[in-house]
Amino acid sequence: MTAAWVIAFCALWVFVLVLGLALLGLLRRIAPVLETAERAIRQYEGTAIDGLPVGAMVPDFSAETTSGEKVGAAELRGAGAVFVLMKEGCTPCDILKAEMRRIGELGMAAPLILIGEAGAGGYEELPAGARVVFQREREVFIAFETQATPVGFAIDGNGEVVASRAVNNIAALRTLARRLKDKPASQVRTGAAGENQQPVKDALPMPSGNV
Repeated sequence: MTAAWVIAFCALWVFVLVLGLALLGLLRRIAPVLETAERAIRQYEGTAIDGLPVGAMVPDFSAETTSGEKVGAAELRGAGAVFVLMKEGCTPCDILKAEMRRIGELGMAAPLILIGEAGAGGYEELPAGARVVFQREREVFIAFETQATPVGFAIDGNGEVVASRAVNNIAALRTLARRLKDKPASQVRTGAAGENQQPVKDALPMPSGNV
């Protein structure tokens, strides 16, 4: 083996060693990120990211009003409402709230319920018709089976999901409200005392899957 080959072979080994050290350093840098991601996955394990499908019933849950009072799911939805889940550090959520403040009027065909995290800010000076409540222990995320934000669900008076979608602007909120308003009346029956009953047997079939 000539001297040139020996030098080339040594240079190759040095290059491989440097590359290995660089990769090791990179792995050490990203290890905390991977550990954080793993903890998040374990924390949310068993909760679907897409949320409840159309036709599903929303489990009961409780949230807190801005004054700290407990309020249940049935009271929040009333005869039907659009629920929007938000969380701290969600840039699309902040953009949506800013748009709501800018336009000053929602122009929606159904009440809007914004669900934030306890202690989160940015919900001041929102238009009339936007009710804000807070969750403390992910109970609303669990009820809707999602961690995505901002995501909206049109829920009828029975607690059934009529439509759902990502809501990055006011137009998306209005679309959900129209889907709720346009739901055939035969699918919802009101009792004599005004409480909502289950859909009648000849109700039109609900579409499947998220909107």
